[in-house]
This record gives sequence, structure tokens and C-alpha cells, in this order.
Amino acid sequence: MEFPTSPFYRWLDHARIRRLVHEIGALPPGERLVLLKGLVPGLVDTIGLEETEAFLGELATKARRYGEAESHPGEGRLRRETPGEQLGGPTPDGHHHAGEARDPDRPGGRAAERVREAAIRLRDVDAAAARCYCAEAEALTETYIAAGILPGEAAFAAWETLARLRGLVSAAPAPKSPGT
Repeated sequence: MEFPTSPFYRWLDHARIRRLVHEIGALPPGERLVLLKGLVPGLVDTIGLEETEAFLGELATKARRYGEAESHPGEGRLRRETPGEQLGGPTPDGHHHAGEARDPDRPGGRAAERVREAAIRLRDVDAAAARCYCAEAEALTETYIAAGILPGEAAFAAWETLARLRGLVSAAPAPKSPGT
């Protein structure tokens, strides 16, 4: 099965990660905690203290949201009090977030957020690509402003357009026709 994937997760070796998660999941809880603690110094050395602390905050958010989901089975996200994770995610060198939480009520839902994430990744994470597309982004921004879009929205819409045009957004699988 194919699922749409955030551009922040496409580069990962998903099979390897899944295998490690299952293998580590078989350990007793205490050993899993020690394993997590053992990973922290290496993260601080490679991505720095600030990014490591931000990531640990993400883990706390993930734990709270999971706990809320477990305590309200079948009630969905409407009963949750903890905001969703921030847009963005892992990069080969650490992680990058946009400072805005996931919003399932956003027009276009998760698919629209994937487009935003692709634009963020293109503009903020992949410096070489951002330099290549900077002139195109400026031209698109001017076109959008001329069409009446506010400058800040026009600038981001330009990067979203470039992300789509460059194939950085994975499409949702085609719906199955009845009887297949």
C-alpha cells in the first residue's frame, strides 16, 4: 500500500526504521528507557542542545496526544486538549519545524499541510535548492501580488507552487473504483 508522505519523511529508510522499532519494542520498558537516554549525548553532539531539547519536547507532545487518544477511544481528536505536532520534521542533519501546529481543520486537511511542509523544506532546509529557485519564487510572488494576494501569503504560495512543480509533494493514491 502507498500512503502520502510528508517530504520530511520521504528520505528515511522506512523498512530499516520499522525493523528497529519492532526489535526495540520487544525489550522491557526499562531497557527502552535506558536506550533513549543513551541516544541523548550523541544527539546533543550532532544537532546541539537546543534542537535536542526541541525534539524531546516533541516526544512529550507525542506522549500526551497518545495518552489522550487512549483515554478517549473512538472519540477522535475533538476531545484532545494537546495541540498537534508542529509542521516539519526530521532532516538528515537534525530536524526543522515551521512554528505552526498541524491543523486537521485546515482547508485541504493533511494534503494541504504536506504542500506547506514541502514548501518549508524547499525554502528553509535544502539551501542549494532554495538558491536555485529563489528567482522563480520572487517572480511567482510578484505575479501573486499583482493578482491581489497579500505579500506574505504570496511569498509562501510561490514556494508551495515550486514544491508542487518540482514534484516534492507526494500525491494521494487514486481512489479505487467500485468493485476493485
